[in-house]
Amino acid sequence: MKVLIADDEQVSRAVLTAVVSRAGYEIVVVERGDAALATLRLTGGPQIAVLDWIMPGVSGVDVCRAVRADTSARYRYLIILTARDGRAERLEGMAAGADDFLTKPIDQAELLARLRSGERVIRLENALADRVNELRQALSQVRQLEGIITICMHCKRIATGTDGWQKLEAYLAAHSNASFTHGLCQQCLDQHFPEGDGTKG
Repeated sequence: MKVLIADDEQVSRAVLTAVVSRAGYEIVVVERGDAALATLRLTGGPQIAVLDWIMPGVSGVDVCRAVRADTSARYRYLIILTARDGRAERLEGMAAGADDFLTKPIDQAELLARLRSGERVIRLENALADRVNELRQALSQVRQLEGIITICMHCKRIATGTDGWQKLEAYLAAHSNASFTHGLCQQCLDQHFPEGDGTKG
């Protein structure tokens, strides 16, 4: 799984890179917030990001806001990295769409724990998104009849509006996935093919 590291401080960036790469993640490293946002918007881009709060171009919090505004993209797990650990900052970050926080200087064990948590969330989100897409595809294949249908009282043909009148079987075949076979109900069998009752010679 890819992890984006966005930090303009060289030492912090080096520590993050070493820890995350040793944990087996594929990493993408940038120094600016606008570069981080562009990377997260790429198709197939990282789904986990560690974002420094203060960066040139765009702040980490503003990156969170922009990512959350794009509801068409797959979910990104966003971890804000900050030297500030106050309640107001955390509330601001959460309101912007951050999933988690790390305080500088980085505790390596805590960083790995947050990454593993993010990985679990992303895998669940991806599985859910795949399931939703499967259901949408299935629904697109289901064709339903709805509304008022005008049917002839005598011949039972359906008014199509543009093509005049259409046999019931043809209409249903064109508007559903049903297939047909023919038979005789008991009433029609008795009416049209009566059994001999001794009155005919």
